[in-house]
Amino acid sequence: AALVRTRESAGVSADFHSATRELRRQTIFHPNTRIMHLLKSYSRQDSVDETSYAGTRFDVRFALGSEWHETTFLDALESGWPIFGLLDVLARLSFSAGHLYEKIQFNGAEYHFPVQVPRLACTLEVQKDGGGREKPRVTLVPKALGSGRGPRTSTQDALLDADTCGLLGVAAARFHAARALGQQVLLTGGMAKFVPLANWSTRCWQMFRNETRGGTDYAGEACLAHHAQACAAVAGQARRVPRQCLYLKPHLGASLRVRRSTPLDGTQAAVLVQEGERLLREFVRRHGLFAALWASASQQLAPKSGTMESKKHAAPASAPGIDVGETLFGVLDSLQRLMLGPEVLA
Repeated sequence: AALVRTRESAGVSADFHSATRELRRQTIFHPNTRIMHLLKSYSRQDSVDETSYAGTRFDVRFALGSEWHETTFLDALESGWPIFGLLDVLARLSFSAGHLYEKIQFNGAEYHFPVQVPRLACTLEVQKDGGGREKPRVTLVPKALGSGRGPRTSTQDALLDADTCGLLGVAAARFHAARALGQQVLLTGGMAKFVPLANWSTRCWQMFRNETRGGTDYAGEACLAHHAQACAAVAGQARRVPRQCLYLKPHLGASLRVRRSTPLDGTQAAVLVQEGERLLREFVRRHGLFAALWASASQQLAPKSGTMESKKHAAPASAPGIDVGETLFGVLDSLQRLMLGPEVLA
């Protein structure tokens, strides 16, 4: 809701600055009721003392919530929840806002302080090998004049710049490589498994055409031959359950096997997604969600030139962030669409 209306007034549309403020405080995914609880338990003085002892900059930054820590990227990809598409939009909006300043009211005067953002000393290059597969790599570039850092850069700014390349840049490369491998896995049909449930049934089902063969192995193979919409589970040994009939109800003595599509389970693509996720989460823990979103939409980590898949999902000229290519969240969103198909995401 914070992306559509400001929290102060339901009739005022959110703009770049209000959305950025929500991202910097990490409250954009929290409803108003939860924010009230966060404010009651928040101690500004303790936070100021903590940053003073650590010698770091003080920023009001709340916890992202249990949903961020308990949900893995692979679970989000398989669930169909378009969280990566949302983060891609947020990244583009944050970067296209330009030079942002924080407004501070003090003694009746308003002061403007620039929002801290990384200055990337690296670039993500996505090329193809002889077999047409993506080969992403992060390359360090010489520090150019006018990069935004003075001759005596603070240690905190230097760490932010280094972590952007070492953590966020490598995470983006991992996600690009995961999508390339995921495409190969999906071309071979991916992987799927059945979760057995005892004493449960569904409200309707259909019989397989060749029901005389029977057998659980045959039923499973026959179910996989259908699209997930047409066969979402197997009831008994020879009854096909379409997705529209998949409403569970207790039934003593009944057996049901629910089909779960896990196209990346046990593949190298899943390993790359998990590794990139750990690097991204560590960057968010150190520097916050806003810095991760802003940097992911920068030209160095979201180049406009790249593979056909990158060009397909790059921002059009009329979209916010005209110079934004495909962010790392856009890569995950396109991987999710490849896994689930447009009819599932619709």
